[in-house]
Amino acid sequence: MVIEDDEVIRAGLGELLAQQGYRVELLPNGRDALERLRSGPPPAVILLDLSMPVMSGWEFLDEKVKDPALAAIPVIVMSATGEPLGDSSSSCAAFVRKPFAFTQLLHILQGQRSES
Repeated sequence: MVIEDDEVIRAGLGELLAQQGYRVELLPNGRDALERLRSGPPPAVILLDLSMPVMSGWEFLDEKVKDPALAAIPVIVMSATGEPLGDSSSSCAAFVRKPFAFTQLLHILQGQRSES
C-alpha cells in the first residue's frame, strides 16, 4: 500500500512497484488508508508519506498503532522533511528521505519480504 498525496509520486511508485511484481494499492491520504485498512485484508507493507493534507502520516501512525489488527503491519516512512521516525519509531520499519533512488526503496522492501 502506498499512501502519498502527490499524485505523480503515488502513480510513479505504483507503476514501478507493479513492474517489480508487487500488488499495489494507492491512496492519497491517511484517512482514506485507515478506512481501507479497516474494511479489507491487510497489505504486507505500507509506504507512507508524512506530510499530507486531510490526515498526515504522523496522525495515520498514531491511529494505526491503536488498532491491534493494524499495529503489526510494517510501515516504511518516506519524507523530505522531519526527523527520521520521530516519536513513532516503534511503529516504523524504515525511513527513506526524499528524494530517494527507487533501488534504495526496493532494497528496503526486499528486506521486509524476507522478514515476513
